Amino acid sequence: MAPYISIGDQRFEQLKEFERYIWDWGEQVKNLQGVPDSQKKKMTFSHQTVQGIYMTVNGFIGAIRFLLSVGAEYVNGRAYCQDNLEQYFSKQRASGGGRNSVSATFFFTSDIKISLHRDMNVHRKSANTSTALAHMEIDESPVPKRRKK
Repeated sequence: MAPYISIGDQRFEQLKEFERYIWDWGEQVKNLQGVPDSQKKKMTFSHQTVQGIYMTVNGFIGAIRFLLSVGAEYVNGRAYCQDNLEQYFSKQRASGGGRNSVSATFFFTSDIKISLHRDMNVHRKSANTSTALAHMEIDESPVPKRRKK
C-alpha cells in the first residue's frame, strides 16, 4: 500500500521472487515423469500467462525505477495503470489491418488519425446523454419497408 520511493525497494525483489516461483513451478511440472502432457497442461499456467506475468513484473519494475530515477518523488503502485496505453496500441493494431510489421511512417500516420478522431469526437459535458445529443437532430420517422422477394 505504501508508495515506491526508492529504486532499491525490497518489493521489487519480492516481485522477482514471485516470477521465479511461477517459472520454477512450470519447470517442475514439465519434468514430472509418468504424467501425460495433457495432464501437465492442467497443472500449471499456459505459456502465454507465464509470459504475461514476466512482461508485467519486469515492465512494472522498469517503469517505477525509471520514474524514480528521473525525479519523481514517489510512485503509487496502486494507481499505476496502463489501460490508456493498451487502448492506444489496440487502436494502432486495428488501424494496421492484418499487418504484422508496419513502418514508422505508417505508425505516425495512424497516430495522426487516432488523434484527429479523438479530437473530433463528441465529448459529454455531464453524465446525462441529453447534453451530449442536444445539438443533434434525430429523425424518428419509420423506415420504409421492403417487399419480400
